[in-house]
Amino acid sequence: MHRTRFARFSIVAMLAAGGCGGPEATPAELPSPPIVLRAGVHCPAGFWPASDEDVGGWCSVIVHQVTGIRLRLIPGGTCTIGATEHETDGLGFVPSPNVGFWRPVDPDDLAARESPAHEREIGPFYLAETEVTIAQWRRFAAHAGYVTEAERGNQWGRGGFTLRNDGGRLLRERSDDARWSDTLPELGPADGFELREDHPVTQISWRDAVAFCDHFQMRLPAEAEWEYACRAGSSARFWWGDAVAGGATCANGLGSVRRPDPWPAFPDPYPLIAPVGSLVPNAFGLRDMAGNVSEWCADHYRHDAYVLAASATAPRDRRAPEPMAEDDSGYRCIRGGSFLDPPIGCRSAARNGMLRDQRACDVGFRPAMSLPRRTD
Repeated sequence: MHRTRFARFSIVAMLAAGGCGGPEATPAELPSPPIVLRAGVHCPAGFWPASDEDVGGWCSVIVHQVTGIRLRLIPGGTCTIGATEHETDGLGFVPSPNVGFWRPVDPDDLAARESPAHEREIGPFYLAETEVTIAQWRRFAAHAGYVTEAERGNQWGRGGFTLRNDGGRLLRERSDDARWSDTLPELGPADGFELREDHPVTQISWRDAVAFCDHFQMRLPAEAEWEYACRAGSSARFWWGDAVAGGATCANGLGSVRRPDPWPAFPDPYPLIAPVGSLVPNAFGLRDMAGNVSEWCADHYRHDAYVLAASATAPRDRRAPEPMAEDDSGYRCIRGGSFLDPPIGCRSAARNGMLRDQRACDVGFRPAMSLPRRTD
């Protein structure tokens, strides 16, 4: 897979000036009742306000008028990014490509990609409350006439990595039939799975995710922004604390049904993909930041990125992603872990990489947006 492993309005409205082009699409529903903002509070063009609260003069929760995506304003601040020295102790195993086979953690490997911990200054930005759903991607595909890399094919062919039930053991393999509208074509109700419109969209390459964001004047979050938003002020292993058991209501990771003994597992109720927003939010109001599906970030992936970042003499503002390296290998960052990852892969500091043109049943995305310039 070439991957390093371990988200009611009833009125009809058109996009405001500065919105996206393309054919007309049925707008998403507005919150009910509609929010009336106080004087001096702003809502970006192309969005409806979903809260009467503000942060620095910007509406704290907004809804995209075409897709219905809810974004929350993440306040700026300084955060320690990366893993602490002993945070993986007792977590035991990381997954190999086939689900059901694990190998012991290599502390040196984790330290190389997640250390040293270092401070970053993060500017305020908007981030989607959940991962983009199948229904939201369907609106984009209709609005833009977009066909994904899994559908049209590239050097890897069509489809992507999916799962097959081999006598009760889930195996990861490629399928030419896998696509965003059928991410697990080999599984069905008999296997305890039925795809829903509120499931996170997957089988989406990095380029597909960028195309979605560009079309709607959004972007992918920078890796440091993603971790800052995930932690939401926490310095623990997970955003809820250090205890794996806390993930029962917070994370859809690899559960006890498919784990080898003995090692920790999340006691969550979802054996496979969960509908977005099924579990409790973190302190910033974001859901599914640990598990469910891994999420594309803007940055190219480097194993030694944190060594380079820590060499700076002062915290750097990460309101925009770093530029791509000239010798870019084609790998992009994915964060958060997925329903196929044990707890060690769902930590706030866990970072992985995947080729930007690959697709998988456990990789999706959530869009971000920089604060627009105000003219007042």
